[in-house]
Amino acid sequence: PSHKIWIHGNHKPHMRTADEGLRRRMHLLEYASDIPEGQRDLHFKDKLAAEYPAILYSMIQSAIEWNEFGLRKPQQIIDTVSEYFTDEDTFGSWWDECVTVASGASCGSTDAFKSYQAFCDERGERAPSHKRFSIMVKNKGHEISKSGTKRILGIALVPASFGPPGDHWSQRD
Repeated sequence: PSHKIWIHGNHKPHMRTADEGLRRRMHLLEYASDIPEGQRDLHFKDKLAAEYPAILYSMIQSAIEWNEFGLRKPQQIIDTVSEYFTDEDTFGSWWDECVTVASGASCGSTDAFKSYQAFCDERGERAPSHKRFSIMVKNKGHEISKSGTKRILGIALVPASFGPPGDHWSQRD
């Protein structure tokens, strides 16, 4: 990599995917407080001048530590990113709420996709294409049978979950 992209804004961006590569690369720096205008120190820069030697020493020590151990992500940033991606992962939420993993079970790929579309619609989200949905299912470790009607092996839709009624609890042949 030759560049790092920094985005500064008032709101976190909406992510359409929550893959591991993005999770690994994203760092969220939250500034949880605002200094009220009456409490702002307008001479802060001048006050720092007296601290320049200590600041330089701290920078040198940090560079030595970085050279020896590398750059480690602080736990607060790890926790913030984890919470953010949990909130952004519509597919993961659907999976947790509407899917049961069970060996020997299967459900129609179209039924599962329609359930996911309804789940997204309910939350004001836009569902991806059926092809992208299939990739997300495969990334969860489930095979999609290609003989006859496409079926997702090893899962069943939870009864009364989102989408049309169908063969939510059928068993695989």
